Amino acid sequence: MVNKVILIGNVGVDPEVRTLESGAKVARVRLATTERLFDRQANETKEHTEWHTITLWRGLADVVDRYVNKGSQIYIEGACVPASGWTRTTTNVIRPRSWPT
Repeated sequence: MVNKVILIGNVGVDPEVRTLESGAKVARVRLATTERLFDRQANETKEHTEWHTITLWRGLADVVDRYVNKGSQIYIEGACVPASGWTRTTTNVIRPRSWPT
């Protein structure tokens, strides 16, 4: 089985970055991805935006802290994992790699 997610989108709010007691940095990024579909019956383009919560740790959290802010376009590659304590339809994307674009 494969659990792989690739997202390119815009950061909706300034990232939430904090340092844990252990000294590790963690960043939470809210990422918007928009899909554009053409509706032939209405003869118009419709947009649908999905919001994703991305969690980044240590070095990547430091990169986010320095270079990413509201409106930045970023590339995220990772895996979906269930968000503990949240509804069944909520997932977090935990990433092995990500880059500002």
